[in-house]
Amino acid sequence: MVSEIKIEKEDARKMFFDCMNSLLKDEEDREESLKTKYNTGSISETERRELQQLILKKPEIDNEDKILLKNLSLKKD
Repeated sequence: MVSEIKIEKEDARKMFFDCMNSLLKDEEDREESLKTKYNTGSISETERRELQQLILKKPEIDNEDKILLKNLSLKKD
């Protein structure tokens, strides 16, 4: 078991950004997967909420995603 890891500040910074990029990539992949499920009508309520959250986390929301958010918010018959 490692009790302490010593790394240089610049290496720690690079490691942090690598981790963040990996997480963001996973979110992008998940968003695309959920959009596909939505478009085929096979998305669950939980997945609808998750897709809404992923879109709302974006720094900028384009018109396509704004329309999708509106549609996701509508009650499903």
